[in-house]
Amino acid sequence: MTKHCRIWDGESMYYFPHLALQPQFATVWLEDALVLINRVNPLDQRRYEPTSPWELMLSVGQPDRQGTLLYEQDIVQVNQQLWVVQPDLERCGYQLVLAHSPGFSLSLDRLLAKTVRIVGNCLEDSHLILQEGVFSLT
Repeated sequence: MTKHCRIWDGESMYYFPHLALQPQFATVWLEDALVLINRVNPLDQRRYEPTSPWELMLSVGQPDRQGTLLYEQDIVQVNQQLWVVQPDLERCGYQLVLAHSPGFSLSLDRLLAKTVRIVGNCLEDSHLILQEGVFSLT
């Protein structure tokens, strides 16, 4: 279960701590909306639909060196280089992908997470990593 997530609606970032663990509501993620269903009264359904396509980003479950929780698509700095936090499907975890050389990655574990510093995210701060189309946001 996800403890923390954030949603980008094309204009703003929304943070939801413990959203999927709320005892009264079951959370259902749909392609174009977020639905909360009241477990006590199933007729009470709350649907959240952004006006534009949105992206869900989950927390990786680790803080950076300043204690800020890391999320998918965060831009982090390690040894004066910018990296992007992305899911690592081969290792069932997360990885750091070098922003200006996407073919190179590092497995993101607890020890590495404690050394990185968040400098932004790909959706609100794309100017930090976009350099002549080298890095794709998808």
